[in-house]
Amino acid sequence: RLVDAQALPFVGEFDAVVACYHDQGLIPVKLLAFGGAVNVTVGLPIIRTSVDHGTAFDIAGRGVADHGSLVSAIRLAARLAAAATGTDTGGSIRQPGSVNGHTSIKATFGRVPKSGCAPLGYSLDNIGPHARSAWDCAAMLTVISGYDSTDLCAAKEPVPDFTAGIDGSVAGMRIGIPANWFFEVCTPEIADAVMNAVDVLKDAGATIVPIYLPHAELAQVAGLITLECEALAYHLPDLQTHRFDYGYFCRTGLMRAALYTGSDFVQAQRFRNYWKKAVETA
Repeated sequence: RLVDAQALPFVGEFDAVVACYHDQGLIPVKLLAFGGAVNVTVGLPIIRTSVDHGTAFDIAGRGVADHGSLVSAIRLAARLAAAATGTDTGGSIRQPGSVNGHTSIKATFGRVPKSGCAPLGYSLDNIGPHARSAWDCAAMLTVISGYDSTDLCAAKEPVPDFTAGIDGSVAGMRIGIPANWFFEVCTPEIADAVMNAVDVLKDAGATIVPIYLPHAELAQVAGLITLECEALAYHLPDLQTHRFDYGYFCRTGLMRAALYTGSDFVQAQRFRNYWKKAVETA
């Protein structure tokens, strides 16, 4: 088990301690630095860090648990991982990058082949990198991009060196900011944070352009119908025989798609074609 030395109340002789058994390692770790220590399981194909944990019925539901160990576990995992890949259908690349403070890229659809990835939305899924910086993401995107005949949606475009255009400057860039269906549906704190970031980009030389997208609220509805119907098409056989193997929220979302009609899906695709043209025009 590894211990985050910065979280300990003292400076020890070692940066990490290896224990052969889980309980053997966790007893001294919890005694020395419960709430700040991190244990790491080695020998796995993934990075696994774990928070300090135990029975806590006395504080359950009171909102008083110390989150320090969770923060330490996340920070150590981030230090151990140089990069990772993710899939984005409705935001699962962009949102982790936003809330965890790292860089992530949702590339153009088809740029990275989806071969070997279980689909959620056949015509919506994107695979992209998570890393510590824009340069790291660009380097990784250069490697994972390219045509693959096993993915019918894979683009046959040549793959450039995406790091070539990164020089640390945003001077001359045009950055679109939504003028509708964003600021009116988010909290004031989020709106302020976004505008502060916009001001930083503007001061650094970027040109800020307000973008108005008509009927943006309907795009969310059409996208959800498309996503859930395509997901049901893939998962239906397993749902019919093993539906409780799916988590509650995933299961209910997939089963909701069975309530849409064929005309609902067709109308969503008609709107999708309109929306693509509206975005291109904007």
